[in-house]
Amino acid sequence: MDRATKSHSEPQRARPAAERDRPSEAVEYDRVEAIAHHEADGVGDAAGVSAPDASSGADNSPTVAAQRKLSAAIDGSPRLVAQRRQLEGVFGSALSTPHSAPPVQRVVQMKGYKLTAAADPKAIKEQEVGSGKSIQFTTFTSCIGIIGKKGDGTLVGIHLVRFSTDGEPFQADDVPAVKAHMSGLSDIKIIGQTDFWEQELLDAIGGTVMGGTDDGSFAASTDETGKIVVKKA
Repeated sequence: MDRATKSHSEPQRARPAAERDRPSEAVEYDRVEAIAHHEADGVGDAAGVSAPDASSGADNSPTVAAQRKLSAAIDGSPRLVAQRRQLEGVFGSALSTPHSAPPVQRVVQMKGYKLTAAADPKAIKEQEVGSGKSIQFTTFTSCIGIIGKKGDGTLVGIHLVRFSTDGEPFQADDVPAVKAHMSGLSDIKIIGQTDFWEQELLDAIGGTVMGGTDDGSFAASTDETGKIVVKKA
């Protein structure tokens, strides 16, 4: 009697208590390992495991086939299925299949760049907007100043810092907030540390960039013709 016939003719023994208490995944692992060993002896086909197929390019060796079966058994075990269903209720259907990638969450950057009214138009601080017949900015570090003139000759100054007090950099998304304060202004000029600012941002803000105004504190007023005059304070 050959081994294959003998293995099918022998009555199955009762499972010991220790084996009955083992997790189903471990029992399945032993079963798959036994199939792999039988296949290695040339009787694997009778156990339902395909022989290696060199033409497919896949590794169908007994060990790899056993590992695939074990992985499928574990992924389909009642305990893991129940756990996945529980996780689906928390994280959504992205976890509905084994080994699926976690859901990608869209991260929204919170802006900390704000502009407030200056208490003194002769000392317009970082992230402040001030207006008057004459205006002055506090010292520029990485800052720029936006100067414009209203119809009645009043000057408006906007002190923009490259990084806000909350550590947020000035970005293109912040330009509309600046433009809102520039509405109705004419003869707009940009002064200060423009070398720290991308040209795209300066273009988006709009205005004439004035050289020689990068270091220190600067004031602005109008002359007898109404032209804006900028000088170092």
